[in-house]
Amino acid sequence: MVGFQDKHMNRFVNRNSVMRDPASFAKEWQQRTIWTEEEKKIFRDQYVLFPKGFEKIAVSLPKKSVKDCVLFYYRSKKTEKYKRLLRKYSRRVKQQQRLQLQQQEQEKQFQLIERQRQLQQEERQRQESTTSNGQPLTANGG
Repeated sequence: MVGFQDKHMNRFVNRNSVMRDPASFAKEWQQRTIWTEEEKKIFRDQYVLFPKGFEKIAVSLPKKSVKDCVLFYYRSKKTEKYKRLLRKYSRRVKQQQRLQLQQQEQEKQFQLIERQRQLQQEERQRQESTTSNGQPLTANGG
């Protein structure tokens, strides 16, 4: 007959989820899950640049992990309205791009006008340097 010890010695004991110090784990987890206003602002700014790029976002938040960023996103996405932020940001970027294109066009037009003035001035100088019969003036006047 198999005794109690023999029966339980062959049993596998899973220790994967065992916490050595659950109090310190809880304290650390609580500190990591509290987000300051500055961290929230950094998260929003980075999210607009890297939508759902939580690895990149976590790099700019030294006390937060990728997991913390993902949790924060899903817990706050209804109140923060990230899609609206993205639309607003993309409108702002498009507007800035349009302004840059307009400035570049104005600069090109200005350069073109300056070049035309320069060519006109050179033409006037050539015309003034020739005599009425089309011969260029000599150094001694004739």
